[in-house]
Amino acid sequence: VPVCDGEIFNTNFAKKHSKELNDIYNILADDLSKKVFEQTTLFKLDGKINRLFSCESAPDEIFENIIKLNCSSSFLDLGAYNGDTVLDFATRFPSYSQIVALEPDEKNFKKLINNTKGLKNIECINSAVSDVDGVIGFSDNNSRSSRFGGNKPISSTTVDSLAKKYCFDYINIDVEGLEYETILGARNTICSSKPQMLISCYHKSEDYFKLPLKVLEFNPNYKVYMRHFPY
Repeated sequence: VPVCDGEIFNTNFAKKHSKELNDIYNILADDLSKKVFEQTTLFKLDGKINRLFSCESAPDEIFENIIKLNCSSSFLDLGAYNGDTVLDFATRFPSYSQIVALEPDEKNFKKLINNTKGLKNIECINSAVSDVDGVIGFSDNNSRSSRFGGNKPISSTTVDSLAKKYCFDYINIDVEGLEYETILGARNTICSSKPQMLISCYHKSEDYFKLPLKVLEFNPNYKVYMRHFPY
C-alpha cells in the first residue's frame, strides 16, 4: 500500500509497468542496486519483510561509495523536517559552503530553526517545493506525515527558481509524495549543473522506477543507484 495514496502495487500493477521496471533495473549502476530493486519488488508482491532486511545498508555507505562531495560542498535539503538531515550533512562536511533547507510544516519549521541555529551559512525557508512557483494545498500534521493535497494554502517554489539565487552540489529530496513534481521543477538544474541527488522513492508505488526514469530523460549522464536504509 503506498504511503501517499495512488495505485496499490500488486501483480496487475507490476505487469502494467513491466517495461519501466525492466528499463530501470537494466540501468542500475551496481549489483547492490539490482539486489535492492529485486527484493523491494518481491516484498511489494508478497509482503515478506525479510526481503528488506536482506538488502539494508547504512547511510554511511552512500557517502563512501556513491555521493562524492568535497569539504566545501553546498547542500539543498528539501523536506528538511526538524533538521535531522541538515545536522547529518554538517557533521559529515563541517567546512561546507552553504546549506539551504526547506520545510513547509509550521511546527516542524520551528524545530528546524531551533535545531540548526548554531550552524553557519544556513538559510531555512518555510515553503514547499514542487513544479509550481506560487501556492499549493497542504495538510499540516506537524510531523513526518504532513503531506500535500490538503485544504491549507502554502507557498511553493521550484528547484530551478532556487538555483537562480543559490548554488548547490547535493540535493536531498524527501517531500512526502511530491518527488516527481519536484523533479519536474528541477529540469533546468538537472540538465545544466547536474547536482548529485538523494531522492526518496517509497511514497508512491511507481516512484522507484518513475523518478529515476524522469531524471534520466532530462539528463542521461546520471548514474542511478538504489539503497534501502533501516527504518
